Amino acid sequence: MTKRQYIKVKSIVLTTLGLTLAAYLFGFVITTFQQIDYDFQAVMLAILSGAIPGFLVSIFEFWYVQGSAGRWIRQAPFMKSFLIRTIIASALLFVGLVIANRIYAPGRFLEGGLILVVRDVSFLFILFLVFYFIIQVKRIVGGRVLRNFILGRYHRPVQEERIFMFLDLTGSTPLAQRLGDIGVHGMIKQFFFDIAEPILENDGETHRYVGDQVVVTWPLGDQIENQRCLDCYFAIQDKIKKEASRYQEKFGAVPGFRVGLHGGSVIAGECGDDKQEIVYYGDTVNTAARVESACKTFERPMLISLDLLKQIKLRGEYVVENLGAADLRGRSESLEIATVERHANYR
Repeated sequence: MTKRQYIKVKSIVLTTLGLTLAAYLFGFVITTFQQIDYDFQAVMLAILSGAIPGFLVSIFEFWYVQGSAGRWIRQAPFMKSFLIRTIIASALLFVGLVIANRIYAPGRFLEGGLILVVRDVSFLFILFLVFYFIIQVKRIVGGRVLRNFILGRYHRPVQEERIFMFLDLTGSTPLAQRLGDIGVHGMIKQFFFDIAEPILENDGETHRYVGDQVVVTWPLGDQIENQRCLDCYFAIQDKIKKEASRYQEKFGAVPGFRVGLHGGSVIAGECGDDKQEIVYYGDTVNTAARVESACKTFERPMLISLDLLKQIKLRGEYVVENLGAADLRGRSESLEIATVERHANYR
C-alpha cells in the first residue's frame, strides 16, 4: 500500500467513524426529546444510519474523487464540482439510509412517512456540507497549515528545522510567446495539478505557488526520512515523463523544470490579517531559492547543498556528483553544492 493509499483508507475510516458517532448522538437526542427508549434496535439503527452513508460518501470522496479517475471533478470549476459532489453524495446518503432501515427497521419509513425521510436525510446532508467545507478549506490552505491554524501552533513565532525544495518551470517565456499567456497558464496549472500526487506520496507540504514556481517543504528529521525530498524530485520526473504525450498533444511541449534543495533552521509564524498564512523566514529559505537559481549556471536540472546532502542516507540507486563551491547571489560565503542522479541501471 502506497503512502497516499494509506492516507485515503485512514480518511475513509475516520470519516465513517465520525458520522457513526454523530448519528448515534443524534438518535440519543431525538429519543430523549420524544421520551422513548433508546433500545438496542434504535441504537443499531442509528449506528448503521451513520456508518453506511458515511462509508459510501467517504469512498466516493476519498477514493474516487481524490483518485486518478476523479481528476475531472477536482479540475472542474468550483460551483460545478460542488454541484456534482452534492448530487452524488445526496444519492449515496439516501441509499445508505434505505439500506440501514432495511436491515433494522424495514417498515420505519412507511410508518413514519415523509417526515422521517426528510429529517434523517437533512441531518446527514448537513454533516456532509460541514465535511465538504472542511475538505475544500484543507485543499486551499493545506491540511497541516489548517491544523496548525486551529491549534494556534504558529500564533507566536516558532523555530523549526526544515527542508525546502524550490521547483521552477523552465522555458516559460518562449512558451508564453508561442501559447499566449492563457495557454501557458493552462500548462502551468496542469503541471502543478500533476505533481501534487508525487509530493503527497513523499510527505511533502506544498508551501506556496509563485508564478511558475512551487515551494515544497519537509521537516528536517533523521537521515532516512530526509531522503523523501530526493524521492519526490525523481517521482515528479517520472510523473511528467509518464504524462509527456498528453502535454505534447495539448500544449505542443513537455514542461521542463529545475530544482534547488537546502535545509536548516527557519522561523515559522502566522502572518496577515484579511488573508492569513504561515510564513517561513530565515537564511535557509533564501539559500534554497539561490541554489535553484544556480541550476542555470551549472547547467544541471537539480542542485542540492552538501549541508543537506550530509543529512540524507542515500539508497544505492542514487549517484552524487560534487560540484564544489558556488558563489550564490546574496550570500557572503560560498556554498558547497552537488547534483544527484539515478544510476543508469535503475528500473
